Amino acid sequence: MNISPHVVKQLLKKHGFVERKMQKAVTMKTCKDRNEQFERINKLINEYKESKNPIISMDAKKRIDRQFLP
Repeated sequence: MNISPHVVKQLLKKHGFVERKMQKAVTMKTCKDRNEQFERINKLINEYKESKNPIISMDAKKRIDRQFLP
């Protein structure tokens, strides 16, 4: 099944997800495991690409209405 980026964007918006720009707070140049982090990310990306599943990036900090909480 092929789904266009436009449809994905509409569905995410419908369910309350919004696009945000990344904010860089601290430089990563001094991080001791910086290279290992990139190697891990590349490994995961390659695994997902091989699985033929879509790859999307989203902010997982969605606000939940309190009326839905127990």
